[in-house]
Amino acid sequence: MVFRDPYILDFLGLADTYSEKDLEKAILREIESFILELGVGFCFVERQKRMQIDNEDYYLDLLFYHRKLPDEEPPLGIILCAGKNEQHVELLEPEKSGIHVANYTVESLPKAELEKKLRDAVRLARSRLESREERS
Repeated sequence: MVFRDPYILDFLGLADTYSEKDLEKAILREIESFILELGVGFCFVERQKRMQIDNEDYYLDLLFYHRKLPDEEPPLGIILCAGKNEQHVELLEPEKSGIHVANYTVESLPKAELEKKLRDAVRLARSRLESREERS
């Protein structure tokens, strides 16, 4: 469970209205806290990385990769966005490319939503553990 969705970026201290550029600057200003929010093993790679999906150009404001993987497997990437186009996410072929897409919020989630996400994460972890045990 390396990736979460959404990431809670309330520590950035952004006001109610902010631009992507404001968000980018706040992340860079608080880079250590931001990487800790992503999780252990992430590193900053590039700013304004060009990416083509379905013949459309997109620019990733900030590119991070997860580097601490078992047996030096290929790195995993994450795209944080305010909203995501599920069709374009499918075109990224996350299973093959190692690129994951997650939403972010700069406000804390309501308690009920946090509890639901925790229950979902526990259910997913148990399911994966059971699958591994069945294969063994």
